[in-house]
Amino acid sequence: MSNENAGWPDADEVERRLTVTEVGVRQDVVRVAVTGELDMGTAAVLHRRLCEIRGARPAGRLELDLSALGFCDLTGLRALDALGRASSPAWCQVHIVAAGPSLDLLLDLCRMPRLLGYIPPSAHRDGAGL
Repeated sequence: MSNENAGWPDADEVERRLTVTEVGVRQDVVRVAVTGELDMGTAAVLHRRLCEIRGARPAGRLELDLSALGFCDLTGLRALDALGRASSPAWCQVHIVAAGPSLDLLLDLCRMPRLLGYIPPSAHRDGAGL
């Protein structure tokens, strides 16, 4: 019997590739750190974890610290963009407060000067921060 999914990562491996952690709460703001790789395989992990965090604290603003995000592809970028386009009013209060060079570069290559309130610094766009 062949294993048709031999080339696909298992759920534990996907969970290890992206970590979404609540790192701080102050008044009505929850800060969340996202580390690892945000891509087709891990975008669902991001969405699920943010739903869990948002479910525990439905009111207020969610701040995303993506400074330790080592990789982001177009699927990951779409997943982030979808957070701001969701129909729920709670999701409209999601903001990126920090990002790393890989996301800054991707935003520049896709000609997206702003994502969820985040504007990449010019040093990353010029290649100096890479």
